[in-house]
Amino acid sequence: MPAPNFTEIVREFMAEQTLLNSEKYVDNLRRPNLQSLLIAMEGKEIGDIRREDVQRWVISGECSLSHQRNKRATVSGLLKYACSARYISINPIAGDNGIKIAKGSKGEVLSHGPKEMRRLLKTALTGSHSGRVPKTREPLLLRHDAFLGYLSAALFCGLRPEEIKRTPLSSIDTAGRTLVVSARVSKTNKPRVIELSRVATAWFRLWGCRAPHEASLIPYTFRGRWDSLRAEAGLPELHDGLRHTFATMHYALHQNTSQLRALMGHKESEDTLFKHYRAVRTVSGETVTKKLAQEFWSLMPTTVRGPRKSRVSKATATQR
Repeated sequence: MPAPNFTEIVREFMAEQTLLNSEKYVDNLRRPNLQSLLIAMEGKEIGDIRREDVQRWVISGECSLSHQRNKRATVSGLLKYACSARYISINPIAGDNGIKIAKGSKGEVLSHGPKEMRRLLKTALTGSHSGRVPKTREPLLLRHDAFLGYLSAALFCGLRPEEIKRTPLSSIDTAGRTLVVSARVSKTNKPRVIELSRVATAWFRLWGCRAPHEASLIPYTFRGRWDSLRAEAGLPELHDGLRHTFATMHYALHQNTSQLRALMGHKESEDTLFKHYRAVRTVSGETVTKKLAQEFWSLMPTTVRGPRKSRVSKATATQR
């Protein structure tokens, strides 16, 4: 009996992982883009995949070293499953054929600055993405303001992307100005309560008014729309950039390491904050100062969208 095609084996693998592991683990497994692996291996049978094919996929897309390690772990698990199910006799990346990932520094930690974030938020308020209805393929215009909830959680609360994806809307209380990250949602399995700043509260409330029918903080067809929003705003690529910006600007304003670690879900004993998240310069080369941080934490909706155009009455217009 011939082996299933590659797509079917991926589905079997994910079904097994769903039965054996937690929802969080399975979500993290999907994050390294199994879909992109399917595209990269399109037309190949499972037995045709070689080490070089896997290596090429792992380092593709200009992704970070940690993302490359995640991708390696994902494809390694898949190929181990294929061996155990006897779809292949030899794992092409086992033993001495393992995928090597470069070691070394990630380089200087950078964050976005207030100017870039003002541009991003304004684009989210005013822009839109041209898409198509999945079944009919009819043109569809999707407004960027559906991202205001996501931006509020990432930029002004410091949540990780996977935490934002799992956060139910019931966890956000704009009246009491709190956001609860439950143990099930948290990457570290430790719950935390985030007291919403004035600016975070304002953006969450505006998102509720602008996109009342959104059922999740992650908008529908997120990746394509996010790339469109980022491109329209002229935002440079920066891995985990919104979370870096939150950490950088919070520390610059408050100089409170313990509080920031608690907000970000870091252990007190870890040095993750200063190694990977807190920056001293922005991507545009600005030095991060308290004054710059104050500008960031003043990015209220009213200041970002600018003054409203005054409405001229018909009578006044006629007189002119």
